[in-house]
Amino acid sequence: MASSLKDSWKETGKGLGHAFKDLGKTVVKTVEKGVNEAVDWADREDAKICQNCNTANPPESKFCSSCGKEL
Repeated sequence: MASSLKDSWKETGKGLGHAFKDLGKTVVKTVEKGVNEAVDWADREDAKICQNCNTANPPESKFCSSCGKEL
């Protein structure tokens, strides 16, 4: 009985490990996409620059994507 419980927990741990690994990959991809978009916005001549934190924002923005202040 104890052996089957141990094996069950081992399999559960492996499954959780894979889930966290996949979650980590998703977070990295999402952050990378956000950084790339921010770089693209900063390179645009019509970017709105936040007076509070100097973050470049898309021209249609009403609020800063970094600090939340009104643009």
